[in-house]
Amino acid sequence: MICHASDPSLRLCLDFEGSLVPDAIDLSGGNHDALATAIQPMPRAGQQAAALTTQSSILVPETPDLDITAALSIEMWISPAQKPSSTAYPLTNAGQYQVSYDKNGRIGCAIGESNIVSPSVLQLGAFVHIACTFDGALLKVYLDGGVAACLQVDGPIPTRNMFGTEIGANKLVGGLDDIHVYARALTDADICTLAGHASCNTICPSGGG
Repeated sequence: MICHASDPSLRLCLDFEGSLVPDAIDLSGGNHDALATAIQPMPRAGQQAAALTTQSSILVPETPDLDITAALSIEMWISPAQKPSSTAYPLTNAGQYQVSYDKNGRIGCAIGESNIVSPSVLQLGAFVHIACTFDGALLKVYLDGGVAACLQVDGPIPTRNMFGTEIGANKLVGGLDDIHVYARALTDADICTLAGHASCNTICPSGGG
């Protein structure tokens, strides 16, 4: 199998094709397979995605390849089945960077202690593309290919609490697919294309930068 994303900066590619347990296979070339329990296949646009419940666990063991410090992008498809009782994490490398899904149904991005949250609420039961990028100075969160919120953040990304990278942490319930982590900041055009659109919003909302 080949990763659906092709980029020399790609550090993690979990596309969830083929068998999902006991390992979700990393197709980036880094061989950082995730240890997976209690996840099931589900369809997304002709591909296989992963369905998570409160009993699910997906962990990529600690690796220096994911201790990214200079610039970062995380992008994936998510279909939440319910809002969490507290903040859940589609992806978290604790203390370093993470993508959050809060109890109000909003997506956030964090670098170290700095966090930005999109004002928009995700629709339950429908896949949508989400992304976070950090270029060393500006942190952005994207929804459906467009810039949703921005925050100025001083780099570099910290490297601490090296316990690996968790997927769907803190009882995320719903579907995930094509989880990709890059050691560079993807462009607005890159994110728009990955979301399946020809044009998207590229302007940071007023007050967000």
